[in-house]
Amino acid sequence: MLPRMGGGDWVRLAREPRWAALAASFVTLVLVQGATFTFPVFLVPLATEFGGLRGVAAAAFSLHNLVVGIIAPAVDPLMGRFGERRVVAIGAVIVGAGLALSGTATSLLGLIWWFGVVGGIGAGLLGNVTQTVMLSRWFPTARGTVTGLALSGMGIGMFLFAPLSALLIERLGWRWAFASLGTGTALLLLPTNAWVSATPPEPSRGRSTLEAVGAGDVRLGTIIPTFRFWCFAVAFFFTPVSNFMITTHQVAHIVEAGIEPRWAAAAFGLVGLLSGIGRAGFGALSDRWGRVPTALASYAATAAGILALLLMGPGAPTWLLYAFVFPFGLTLGARGPIVAALAGDVYRGRTYGTVLGLITFGNRLGSAVGPWLGGVIYDLTGSYRYAFAVSIAALALAALAFVGAGRGEPEIRRSRPA
Repeated sequence: MLPRMGGGDWVRLAREPRWAALAASFVTLVLVQGATFTFPVFLVPLATEFGGLRGVAAAAFSLHNLVVGIIAPAVDPLMGRFGERRVVAIGAVIVGAGLALSGTATSLLGLIWWFGVVGGIGAGLLGNVTQTVMLSRWFPTARGTVTGLALSGMGIGMFLFAPLSALLIERLGWRWAFASLGTGTALLLLPTNAWVSATPPEPSRGRSTLEAVGAGDVRLGTIIPTFRFWCFAVAFFFTPVSNFMITTHQVAHIVEAGIEPRWAAAAFGLVGLLSGIGRAGFGALSDRWGRVPTALASYAATAAGILALLLMGPGAPTWLLYAFVFPFGLTLGARGPIVAALAGDVYRGRTYGTVLGLITFGNRLGSAVGPWLGGVIYDLTGSYRYAFAVSIAALALAALAFVGAGRGEPEIRRSRPA
């Protein structure tokens, strides 16, 4: 039972360096995720500005996600060499500059460079990998809970920034909207991380995490050829192919169905807010129900939401919008903690982080394919319904692969500790 705490006690607790680190990570993810993942709100004006091809416009978002995935594995070595504060500060300046200068683009190539490459580098330096690594040092015995709290900022960022971006585009135009988001994000990120101590005051005692679990280590070359590993990879690739196809193009489709852009952006923001709840909820449910049953339930709910979106059109009943937002929002991102937990169940050793990194790169590759593919299908057919049908098919493939990843005992033989 927690002791009774007064107002002064809470203030002193909040001033502890580790809680400041948690608060900074949460705010950082709100700002970075919100500012960069609001791109779908810009999709229609960008496509209109640059020739009407949504597949080409969405390529900027696709490349952004791919660059984030490429940068992520290099973050920990960079922080080790240059220090956490310096890496985070550089990331804040780069992501702010990439967003702001996206508003100066006079061609799609310029947009792809500023938002996709430059913005992707900055977001990669500040993303969930960075925050997870830093928080694991401050909270060596409560990584899962603390990281979950920090990552919930990703969904809240989408919730806050989507309507803000729609308002800025309506009042200022998309160019000044990008400039405002980039400048404001950088100015908020720099002081947010400045108050955090560079490193924990005392190193964690006892064996390191790697040493503690090293007894279950296996060679990576033994893992990669297995059927189970590729089931993980396929599941984590096709899930974002589906999800990002929807999140990137949902605003445009809802607007074409006759709903005002500001309400379409609000629906996008609500999806982001619900995803924060879903990440925590489905992760906890997987401990009670099992990884595979919980994942399959989430896939079914996602598919039901996409089907409702597919059925939306001019004159369609309003309830279809709600039937899309709630099941899709609650399950957006739900597979992330489940996959991480299942991978931890199977690969308990020094190779766990490497395996998770490999399948996470596949996840980012899928998040790059989804936005582009959805736009190309729309450009070829003139409708998002075919794209959303492909999205449901991708979910089915991911669900089947997840069953393969979670079925039976691990295939690999663990080596004995040295």
